[in-house]
Amino acid sequence: MIKLVIIAALTFIISESHAQYNVLKADLLGPLRGKYGVAFERSFSPKWSARILAEFGTYGRSSFTPDDEYKISGNGIIPELRFFPVSPRKGAPAGLFIAAAFRSLRFRETYWDETQGVFFPIVSKGQMTNVGIDVGYQFTYRHFCAEILMGAGTGTMKKNDDIAASSMPYLSGNVLNDERKFYRAEILIGYMFPAMKKKE
Repeated sequence: MIKLVIIAALTFIISESHAQYNVLKADLLGPLRGKYGVAFERSFSPKWSARILAEFGTYGRSSFTPDDEYKISGNGIIPELRFFPVSPRKGAPAGLFIAAAFRSLRFRETYWDETQGVFFPIVSKGQMTNVGIDVGYQFTYRHFCAEILMGAGTGTMKKNDDIAASSMPYLSGNVLNDERKFYRAEILIGYMFPAMKKKE
């Protein structure tokens, strides 16, 4: 019964008469801390769109003593479904939106501890899965698109090597747990096709 309800809802959403817009976007905030992301979004009704973001780079960095450094790097993919509750003039993907997001992240922890003037890195790898919600606004003008977004969530993680993981400093757990909360702040700009038109 639940499957039938989901199929019926998706059929209703997709069947609404609406021009389908595509947007290619790049994250502007991420590179400031060493993380890069590119996204593709497609609207499929006046109030719904789907977006997928691929990201890679540095997720967190910290030093616990003057002689050490801890870093989380990796790559992830974030698909999300967006709902545009108020978009009377243009329809999705323009205007205010609320979204549900999922992330699959492969991460690598690296810890350098200076001993007798030499850095010996300890490496631990793992996977993280997150779910969250976000809210944002998307401004569109013909082929131009700009987006701002903020979100948070929760997640689970698994480390591949228990021995390497146990060698990480205790405080590194705080950095990793912050990433598990799936905090997000994004500003993206992109190119839309076809050009956005106002609703009649």
